[in-house]
Amino acid sequence: MACAGELRAVLEPLTGSVVLDLSAVTFLDSTTISVLVGAQNRLNASGGKLRIRDPHDVPRRVFELTGLSMWIED
Repeated sequence: MACAGELRAVLEPLTGSVVLDLSAVTFLDSTTISVLVGAQNRLNASGGKLRIRDPHDVPRRVFELTGLSMWIED
């Protein structure tokens, strides 16, 4: 939650396809998921997509539980 505003500010101006490396992220909260869903919606509108790379076990599980695991690149 503490970094969600910063993440939103970085993602908002991006277009096309974006790959987020989450190898250093060990926790995701609902605010962060909301930011990522918003980014995915904006990217989809411009013909792009959001992809997640190298999530740790806990963030990976969050993506699975929220039905967003299709974003993960393996």
